[in-house]
Amino acid sequence: MDNMQALEIIDIIKGQWPQWKTSETEEEVYCKSLRPFDFQTTKESVSKHKVSKEGGGLSPKLYHILEILKTRGKTEKKTNKPVISYYAECIENEKQRWRVGEKMPFYAQSKEKAYRGDLQHKSALRACEKTRISQGGTWIPRLINFDIEQEFDYTNQ
Repeated sequence: MDNMQALEIIDIIKGQWPQWKTSETEEEVYCKSLRPFDFQTTKESVSKHKVSKEGGGLSPKLYHILEILKTRGKTEKKTNKPVISYYAECIENEKQRWRVGEKMPFYAQSKEKAYRGDLQHKSALRACEKTRISQGGTWIPRLINFDIEQEFDYTNQ
């Protein structure tokens, strides 16, 4: 599964265990651990874990979810598949109106940067500026793993 799907699984887990308070580091561990598995299988395994003896507490047990997933045997075959870090999205283009809404993917340069919004920020701004120069129009970054509109203000830069 991709980053967005892994984060969706974490949201499903948070919904089933509302008392579970996570840190950013713990969410990264969950994302990295669950990414090799198929999205639908992972979703079903989380539900199966919830009704099991191990999942009956106030928080989920990652090791048990992984055990369930391994017994089901559905992993996505990914060998060195690049991770999309963010998209540059065209929001305005006077000369080429058909480009509005177009998204250009940019890939994480390292595993560390794949899950850290603060490390992606400057890179995303540079990529959007280069895209604006080469393609024209106004391009803004859309991070995959984080809600950038809450963390960064692009209007004053």
